[in-house]
Amino acid sequence: SWLDGKADIINMSFSGPRNDEIELAIRAMAAKGVVFVAAAGNRGPNGPASYPAAYSEVIAVTAVAHDRRGYRHATHGDYVDMAAPGVDVTAALPIGKTGLRTGTSFAAPFVTGMIAALPAVRRGAMTKGDLMARISTR
Repeated sequence: SWLDGKADIINMSFSGPRNDEIELAIRAMAAKGVVFVAAAGNRGPNGPASYPAAYSEVIAVTAVAHDRRGYRHATHGDYVDMAAPGVDVTAALPIGKTGLRTGTSFAAPFVTGMIAALPAVRRGAMTKGDLMARISTR
């Protein structure tokens, strides 16, 4: 709730079990037009749903490799909405270094950035479904 009124797009590159307080905050802020994007989780194809990605108001992002093959450790489920690069992604590391990292947490920021770069797409979108219908994907 600290972010309520301070952000219109929130990236959540973490996952875990369902949490009633987080769910209520997301639901309330989404009703005000805040867009939530979250990593789908890395518990494998048969793993349990990961939250906050599995909340209905959140755009859940899974990871794919450069050849568009799915990340083998990504959690699968009906709640997953989009895929983005998340395998061997160059990331900033401590002490000014960079390195390759893999996981759905590295895919979610690609979608968050795309949505942030397209304010016209967000304008007037009242639900996640409205927003998703306006995004052109392949």
